[in-house]
Amino acid sequence: MELRQLDILLYPPAINILLLLVALLLWNRRKLAITLVALSTVTLLIFSLPITSNRLAVLLEKHPAIAPEKLPALKADAIVVLGGGLISYTDEYQNSSLSNAAIMRLRYAAFVQRQTRLPVLTSGTGKPGRISEAETMRRILASEYGITEVHAETSSKTTLQNAIFSGRILKQNNMQRIFLVTSSLHMNRSVALFRKQGVDVIPAPTDLFSNHEIDWRYYIPSGDGLNDTRYVLHEYLGLLWYKLQDLMTD
Repeated sequence: MELRQLDILLYPPAINILLLLVALLLWNRRKLAITLVALSTVTLLIFSLPITSNRLAVLLEKHPAIAPEKLPALKADAIVVLGGGLISYTDEYQNSSLSNAAIMRLRYAAFVQRQTRLPVLTSGTGKPGRISEAETMRRILASEYGITEVHAETSSKTTLQNAIFSGRILKQNNMQRIFLVTSSLHMNRSVALFRKQGVDVIPAPTDLFSNHEIDWRYYIPSGDGLNDTRYVLHEYLGLLWYKLQDLMTD
């Protein structure tokens, strides 16, 4: 396991369980232990509310969706779509497939391509010796959307590597300005990293939390709310990490 994967311990419910374990270890210090138990319980409740993830997510959505009729007028050289999760093998397809987040990104990339007729660059790796996410996206674009002018960047494991390796392919093909397609929460980090590689980016986000219609169910704790909050916190931590790296390299 890579060190960066241990950040899962910072998100709910893992962080709440860790607080409870610490409380058990410190049970002889009763007041502190009870405080930790209360903190774990209350924060787990808050993290489980869909309204919590929604409000935190909307704060991150700095780039609005592009109106479909405006896409053809925005001049670019290519569409880059970033991976969002690979399923190495599925029984129903007898092939690799994509997570829900990745499917949403790929579907929107196909939509943008049909509006602009631009070539597509898919980016994302997979487990050693197995098909990559980028290759899976390329296959799906061809077989299900009829889009065949697709480059695949198959080595990147992180958003930073997405930007570095995709940037090299773009430069080799004299592509300077791109539509960058990824989930709205992932867009801030992605745009900043691609621009550092000298790529002119038009943010083309999908899966926007601001599209969600809020009703009474957003105030009821749920597993989906907890999962969304974990995803949002991951993006906040990612932004913080890259900013700290920038400070250390300045």
